[in-house]
Amino acid sequence: MPARDVVSWSALISGYAHLGHGHGAFRCLNGMQEEGLFPNAVTFCSILKACGSIRAVDKGEEVHNEIAEQGLLQHNLVLGNALVDMYVKCGSLPKAYHAFKELGIHDAVSWNTLIAGFAHQGQGYDALTCVERMQCEGLFPNAVTFICALKACANVCSISAGAQIHLKISSQGLFDSDVLLSNALMDMYVNCGALLEAERVLKSLNVQNTSSWNVLISGYIQQNKGYDALNCYKRMQIGALPPDVVTYLGALKACGNINAVDEGKHIHNEMSIKGFTKDVRVATALIDMYAKCGAFMRAWQVLEELCIWDVASWNALIAGYTRKGLHEEAIHCFDIMQKKGVLPDEVTLTCILKACGNAGAIARGEQVHQNVVQKGWFKQNQILCTGLLNMYAKCGALAKAEQLLDELPFHDVISFSALTAAYAQQGLSHKALNCIKHMQNIGLPPNAITLSSMLYACSHSGLVDEGQTYFTNLTSRFGIMADLEHCTCIVDLLGRAGYFSEAILMLQRMPSSEFLSIWSTLMGSSRKWGNIAVGRWAFDHAIQIDKNNTGAYICMASMYLAAGMHSDAKAIERMRLRNINCDPISHTV
Repeated sequence: MPARDVVSWSALISGYAHLGHGHGAFRCLNGMQEEGLFPNAVTFCSILKACGSIRAVDKGEEVHNEIAEQGLLQHNLVLGNALVDMYVKCGSLPKAYHAFKELGIHDAVSWNTLIAGFAHQGQGYDALTCVERMQCEGLFPNAVTFICALKACANVCSISAGAQIHLKISSQGLFDSDVLLSNALMDMYVNCGALLEAERVLKSLNVQNTSSWNVLISGYIQQNKGYDALNCYKRMQIGALPPDVVTYLGALKACGNINAVDEGKHIHNEMSIKGFTKDVRVATALIDMYAKCGAFMRAWQVLEELCIWDVASWNALIAGYTRKGLHEEAIHCFDIMQKKGVLPDEVTLTCILKACGNAGAIARGEQVHQNVVQKGWFKQNQILCTGLLNMYAKCGALAKAEQLLDELPFHDVISFSALTAAYAQQGLSHKALNCIKHMQNIGLPPNAITLSSMLYACSHSGLVDEGQTYFTNLTSRFGIMADLEHCTCIVDLLGRAGYFSEAILMLQRMPSSEFLSIWSTLMGSSRKWGNIAVGRWAFDHAIQIDKNNTGAYICMASMYLAAGMHSDAKAIERMRLRNINCDPISHTV
């Protein structure tokens, strides 16, 4: 090119910006200015796009100042919109809003850019407010506006606002003409938990596509409805729609969640025929599915067939072993992974720390600790640091756990709960209770795990009054919903101390007592104190839930024997041998 001008430089800068190569765009701008050429409005638009692509907000502010000095914003709405978009892409919404207000006029692009920014940052209410203000200025929302508004509704779970937008979309005839819009509508209903409404939207579409079904399948998986997700997968194929990678990933996740290994194998075969299994994401999903179903040989086979070793695939297998309680196998898998030259990431080490803690493998846990420090992840990754603390606590190395907690720059309820649980399990009830008090003093609200640890500590130390007080305060003050574990702990606390009237009252207050664990707990306490009446009452409830529970018969028979009631003990043994072919006579306290 004999001579380069602003137009040619601007075209080159635009190309770099369009491809997301922000630094290349900046180099071109510098070269242009070195040749004595000054950027114009078109050049600035591309440079602002480049700033947004690499989140260079400082550089963007410099460009903003230069544009303002040249007075280019007063009559160029395209440039003004590019400025707002740059701040939005950089995640600086206050500056984006300030730039938006500086614009003399607004169009749909201006508003959509701002609305999209609020929606993307999870500020749904601000996004919906912008939609209302946009209409007050006489501008009508278009498909882009509605897509962003629906995302905002999903962020704040406002199904009522989403339903109103649904009506507007239908009235404007936009529903069937825009696939992205219909998918956004389904996604809104899915995120609000209204899966039936999402199904209705799908059925009402004149033309269904794979992406629409993917939204619904993903929704059912989010709601832990694996059978419904697989049903959608099958219905989609009946409708002659070909599954894509996203569909298969969702179907495999559903299989893993409901332990449907046979269906998972069928999907695996289908993907193999289509050549999808070479995709690392798909292979990782297959490993995860097989591991969740306990089919570890299959999981290993998929891993070994991979052309490229990927840490995510190894993580899926290690996490699968840990999830199934096979902690030694998880550690062995970790060793093989490293021998293969695959470097662990933060997810790997978090899983291995859990395995080390549950297996009591403190030496291996200390090696992982050193690895974390060497990689510079200590004090930076909160989940990893909490995993370290939890590992030491479960291994009984309380001094190490305490030291680690003191060294951490951040404290959270999970780390305190881990230490509290360790104190309780080691019989250090006063330390456990002091840990909870300290946690509250620094402004950390206890959670359900904290409550369980506290009740365990009180129960094994005979601190009945303290346990009841803590239970009442924590459930009422912090809104912790008492679950089966908490109620079982309270019954154990009262029963161990011989407070059977209070234990029975607790059972009667429960919304449901159809759980074997709670009656087994009460039987154990009755045996300790020789309370035959309460023991028999608990026994009757236990065998109503599970007539084949051998432990219940043995416990009841031993109570009768200890009380010298040999004929009753023999009757219980005969009942056990018959395996209870008829309903037992109910006894009351």
